[in-house]
Amino acid sequence: MNNYFNQTKEFIHHNLLFIIVLFLMIIFRLFVFPIYQVDGDSMEPILHHQEKILSTNFSELDRFDIVIAKDKRINKLYVKRIIGLPNEVVEYRNNKLFIDDKFVAEDFLSSDSITEDMTYQLADNQYFIVGDNRNNSRDSRDYGGVDKAQIISEAKLRIWPINEFDSFANEH
Repeated sequence: MNNYFNQTKEFIHHNLLFIIVLFLMIIFRLFVFPIYQVDGDSMEPILHHQEKILSTNFSELDRFDIVIAKDKRINKLYVKRIIGLPNEVVEYRNNKLFIDDKFVAEDFLSSDSITEDMTYQLADNQYFIVGDNRNNSRDSRDYGGVDKAQIISEAKLRIWPINEFDSFANEH
């Protein structure tokens, strides 16, 4: 018994740094930089079904950021793009975006993307999030503004497939 205790103590002593680093990497990966898988084609052409993205849970949210949000109605995660920020009026007229009555270009959209005319007033702490594939996305145009608490992470990198590895820093 004493020999087993000594072997265990020696193992921990020799591997303590490795154990600590491994533990910190797991915590870091789970809570700071989680990985999510895209489900569906609502973010095409930027993101495709089953691609994996690395995100961060500690980020300022800005217009056109790609985020992971939780649909509290069906308890599902989805990936969308922030279009409107708290207290703004989001309006689409003739397939063009206007924020507080000022035109805002959406250069990331494909030329065949169509957004029907609509207007939405965001409340405090609400964001207007939509899929880039406007013709095939259920989003704030259908369900209204999303509370900040529902936005759990911001996408930073596409990490899979590896040949598509890319940063989202220049996507807007």
